[in-house]
Amino acid sequence: MENWGLITVREDMFYTYPDTPPEWVILTRAILAHEVAHMWFGDLVSITSWNDLWLKEGAAVMLMYPAIEQLITKGTHATVSDIKSSLLQLSRFSALEFDSVLNTHPVAMNISDPTEAAAAFDAISYSKSAALLEMLRSIIGEGRFRAGVGKYVRDFQYGAASLEDFLKTMDTTGPVYRDVKISEFMRSWLTKTGFPEVTVTKLSNKKYRLSQSRFVNQPNFNDKKTIRKRWPVMITLRTDRKRVHRFMMNGRTKIVSFNYDPGFVKINLNSTMFYRVNYDLPSIRGIAEKLEADHNKYFTEDDRAGLVSDVLTMQRWISVQ
Repeated sequence: MENWGLITVREDMFYTYPDTPPEWVILTRAILAHEVAHMWFGDLVSITSWNDLWLKEGAAVMLMYPAIEQLITKGTHATVSDIKSSLLQLSRFSALEFDSVLNTHPVAMNISDPTEAAAAFDAISYSKSAALLEMLRSIIGEGRFRAGVGKYVRDFQYGAASLEDFLKTMDTTGPVYRDVKISEFMRSWLTKTGFPEVTVTKLSNKKYRLSQSRFVNQPNFNDKKTIRKRWPVMITLRTDRKRVHRFMMNGRTKIVSFNYDPGFVKINLNSTMFYRVNYDLPSIRGIAEKLEADHNKYFTEDDRAGLVSDVLTMQRWISVQ
């Protein structure tokens, strides 16, 4: 518990031994780091209402992983790779799974009665909000993200802040992409229910179509009002020439043309964006060929984890291609 100046945890969270499994080492360090992060996000800067529970819990989840990287020693048998895999599993994949149900709720909730607050302590407030903050950090870069968060803490220390306070502060670091404000981009993700599925269709060797719709984990779900939701989707894309392309997709579809044969296209580099990717058969075959030839050459560990998660999810809920 993050009492200001007196963090309390269970006794077994303090102790690990040389033969302690890496998963438990990471868990114990993560819980301690999470509570320490609350000294800034929750204590030094509180929240104005339960509507913004995500603002302290998401930040604490996101920040605990860089912290525990510094706490892992050789004697624990846990590596940075273990930590990154844990981050993907706990903060992104689990949030995507939880948020794919039809009756999920937005990160920024409208809680009118304090008795309703207990229901807000779930994977959306913790894991999804952390994943969205991590997404923002990956888009604008570590330097700008740190500058914005640092200004937020300084401006509102010993007080309380809201969603709008945080977003307006982050806007001072510049746009998220071209002329798109960070507040506009993040407000859409924080206030909308669910998340998008980006479908990749290969039209020719040099042309692909990307389309977005809300992903719902129900077979043959076709409620048009629901699936037609749109998000400002940051597309990060790599080809077999190791070229990286970045652009914002606001509409339902976007045609991506290359002046060369890309060989394959991998969407969502390092799995940092909060959406699923559904590749058509020709697209996934191009990726599979490169994976089989040399899985480390074009794809990071996080890329491969995201591919596996997306493909298995699509086979489970959409169709087996």
